[in-house]
Amino acid sequence: MKTLIVNCYRKTPDKSIENYCKLIGNFSLYDVVYDKDIKEDFKIDNYNAIVISGSENCISKKQYSPDFLEFLKQISIPVLGICYGHQIIAKSLGVEVKRETKMIKMPCPENPTDHGEKVHIIDKDEIFIGLDNKIDVYESHREYVDSEYLDKFGIKLLASSKSCPVEAIKHLKRPLYGVQFHIERSGETGKKIMRNFYELVVQKF
Repeated sequence: MKTLIVNCYRKTPDKSIENYCKLIGNFSLYDVVYDKDIKEDFKIDNYNAIVISGSENCISKKQYSPDFLEFLKQISIPVLGICYGHQIIAKSLGVEVKRETKMIKMPCPENPTDHGEKVHIIDKDEIFIGLDNKIDVYESHREYVDSEYLDKFGIKLLASSKSCPVEAIKHLKRPLYGVQFHIERSGETGKKIMRNFYELVVQKF
């Protein structure tokens, strides 16, 4: 199995992608490529899955590669977008990405007794199987996927929170998943979600 990791970071991109590589390396071989280097005809014949990273870029300000956006519109293999990756998947499907007035940053609680904001799982689908209905995850974002008209674009809402109505999505006809929170910085919960992606989505595709 081999994964294409799309690195969308601009500031210290090599360092920022390390946690993704470490996590994904538990389940798959991988190559890393920058989103700006992916053109519409980029060859993915040798890959079983794509994981798209976060980024400092703002989609609402059109800080994304048009070529990469067109590339996403044609993808048929399983894709998992994280934070910015989640947002650009939604953008490629026609959904609007909006901007908050301030940054939303919520680290995972270090102790079980800490009370961080919970993400509520609405539909466990494949990627949340085996997890509680409420999970603690790492949040760090300013933009978010608009919850209006998800059904119109063939998108199922999988998870939500007080700070972000669209925490996780799945396309109904294509194997496209997005999570607003950072799986790669969410400890054992993040590892379980990634394991589910590979074992319950990628392997059966």
